[in-house]
Amino acid sequence: MDFCFGAFSLDPDRQELLGPDGPVEVEPQVFALLTFLAGNADRVVSKDDIIEAVWDGRIVSDANLNSRINAARKAVGDDGKAQAVIRTYPRRGFRFVAEIDAKGAPEPVVEVVERSRVLVLPFQNQSSDDDMDHLCEALTDDLISVFSRARQLTVAARAAAHALKGAPVDLRALSRDRSVRYVVEGGVRRMGGQIRVSAMLSDAEADSVLWSDQYGRGDADLFAVAEEIVRHIAAAAGPTMLRADRQRALAKSDPGAWDHVLRGWAHLQDLGVIGQEDEARLAMEDFRQAIALDSRLSDAYRGFAHACWQIFGFNLTPDREALMQEGLAQARKAVELNNYDANNAAVLGHVLLHLGKAGEAITTARRAISMAPGDPQTMLYLGIALTSAGEFGEAKQVLCNAREI
Repeated sequence: MDFCFGAFSLDPDRQELLGPDGPVEVEPQVFALLTFLAGNADRVVSKDDIIEAVWDGRIVSDANLNSRINAARKAVGDDGKAQAVIRTYPRRGFRFVAEIDAKGAPEPVVEVVERSRVLVLPFQNQSSDDDMDHLCEALTDDLISVFSRARQLTVAARAAAHALKGAPVDLRALSRDRSVRYVVEGGVRRMGGQIRVSAMLSDAEADSVLWSDQYGRGDADLFAVAEEIVRHIAAAAGPTMLRADRQRALAKSDPGAWDHVLRGWAHLQDLGVIGQEDEARLAMEDFRQAIALDSRLSDAYRGFAHACWQIFGFNLTPDREALMQEGLAQARKAVELNNYDANNAAVLGHVLLHLGKAGEAITTARRAISMAPGDPQTMLYLGIALTSAGEFGEAKQVLCNAREI
């Protein structure tokens, strides 16, 4: 569905912007921003709406967002003074105000996938020690950063979290008014020479606690304490949220595209063991359903490829070779749709490795790590590829680094 306005035409399917002098070169993020704004021209969209649609809820600075808005305006012959195409509404957001041809207006062409939204509330200083304020802030900000890397989730921006500092927590109100599914909160106190940190994960819609824990550490180095505890909280709370999402998706009677993606991963991660063929094939069927409902959902193609290599790597089925070629095609499609997702690149690298293309697999895995340098799974894929290529020294270093994260 094209969006035609003035002398311009925006074609989301071909990822093409045409101007009066022919094709206009724009960065993928700027193109996604233009598409989202044009597809929602009937309303003012907030910064949070844009961040969820274009950046998948990852943390984005105002400067970065404004830079992309300016680039989008420049691409369509607009500027911040004229605002003939994209208008700024102070403290509210932005709106695509150029008149759009009726054939391109009925439906938005960019789907805002209903990933669960996470809110990390500011950790509370439960002692009279001012130093604990710094630790509370570090824990809050670092957890927001860590959870924002999980593409399966969206995370409330830092400003939204800190605006609730000290406010009473009403989980159902957060779910209703802010579309929050999960809330992470905690407290810090110093007791003698020890620091005690408590953390809790709640399902805001169900008003129930999913996980909680306490940590005791010496207080010699507050930075080291924060880093270690964030790692422990993320390792426990992150998978708990994702598992809860997958279980809800399995229970739905009329699943949408994103629900099918979650159901596919439930078959691979919850209902079977790695390489279990029957569950992997059920996962493939869910990923197929997701693609049928939304052919632009790169997560579905990546999941399909992942299921293919599980069957190929652990089962001697008659169709394993053809299945792996299909997995390669799906992995390449995932990267084509979203070339900035480290997970897509990592899975493509792993599929290439299983097909004996170690050199290409190493190059692809290195690119994945450049996008997500602290991800242990991606480092594991690179380590395996390097081992297969006989690069044992570097492989050992990479795998040791992955183990330490």
